[in-house]
Amino acid sequence: MNKNLLITGCAGFIGSHTVMEAVSSGYVVFGIDNLERTYDPSLKDIRVKELGKLKNFEFIHQDINDKYLINKIIDEKKIDCVINLAAKAGVRKSVLHPYEYYQTNLLNTLNILEILKANKNIKLIQASTSSVYGNTEGKFNESNTSINQISPYASSKKSVEDLCYVYSQIHGIRTTILRFFTVYGPFGRPDMSIFRFIHWIYEGKTVKINGDGDQKRDFTYVTDVVKGILNSTKSEWEYEIINIGSDNPYSINYVIDLIENYFGMESKKFFGPRDPSDIGSTQASIDKAKILLNWSPDTSLKDGIINTCKWYEENNYWTKNLEFS
Repeated sequence: MNKNLLITGCAGFIGSHTVMEAVSSGYVVFGIDNLERTYDPSLKDIRVKELGKLKNFEFIHQDINDKYLINKIIDEKKIDCVINLAAKAGVRKSVLHPYEYYQTNLLNTLNILEILKANKNIKLIQASTSSVYGNTEGKFNESNTSINQISPYASSKKSVEDLCYVYSQIHGIRTTILRFFTVYGPFGRPDMSIFRFIHWIYEGKTVKINGDGDQKRDFTYVTDVVKGILNSTKSEWEYEIINIGSDNPYSINYVIDLIENYFGMESKKFFGPRDPSDIGSTQASIDKAKILLNWSPDTSLKDGIINTCKWYEENNYWTKNLEFS
């Protein structure tokens, strides 16, 4: 088992959950995050405060664009595996700020790869996204090479995958690419749909929906995603791309119904125009994850929504004040 992990983006949604589970599982974790402001920074501050209570965890408030710092951490902390979750997230914002997405997602990953090529014993777990599939028909399968991205965010992440493949082939870096499918759960991002819907419904505000709400998503509960990440640290292959999803898509309207049912409230809804960067439907083929990672999701959408609503309600003294615009 890898003992010393470097987790980038550790104050992020998936990153913070990964740190907590990794420490609980016996890993020694070093987390780095620049606490950038893609969404309300107070949420990251709260996550960092929670992580600070953990033993066998050290938080480093820095940016992974500092190649020399990353090299120093890997060397001095005797890192066995790098889990690169640092990224500029958000499909719609990437259309407005494409340069920032390529700088953070692609060039900062290049820094890590340049360091790891001299440390071939260190594994790399690299976060990617279902968005790379674009408007693919049917199940999204890792072997599908005829995919076209429809946002700078998705394109930047596909470029990261390609770059990792190049470094794996040339320098022998053992790499696992994980394509996450619409992750949700407690401490989630307030710019993503489920967290926004919970906030709007619980606070009695109008629920804003892009399109008719019939678009479907392969929603994946965050603890299931973390299980896939940590299972990947035990891998020995050279390079693999693996979907992490539920293989069970549901419509946006159904999710809203589940939230309304939990709170016993009926919301006002505003159906706006469909966003051109919005994918119609996503569904993960998870056969590869089952075989290579011995992984499958444990949490149903209904149970995950209940857990997330309950968490929001219990923490409403501060969740209600988050910026959701």
